[in-house]
Amino acid sequence: MAEPPAGRDAALLLDMLLAARDARSFVAGLDEAAFLKSRLHQNAVIRLDLVWAVAQDRLDPLIAALAPLIPDEDAPA
Repeated sequence: MAEPPAGRDAALLLDMLLAARDARSFVAGLDEAAFLKSRLHQNAVIRLDLVWAVAQDRLDPLIAALAPLIPDEDAPA
């Protein structure tokens, strides 16, 4: 099997990070009822979830295995 191009995993991780940040910002300030009433917000989050999932599926399995060890930048210290 051929080696993935250098930097590919970094680009995929960046795609995942940006998708997660965008999804969070799109729903900021919405409560659950408002989110459930807004097909616009629902579809935006679904699309970003798909971007995230596709990027995750393309990651080198060794990199993907490390994901649980990466701290959440917004988690309380």
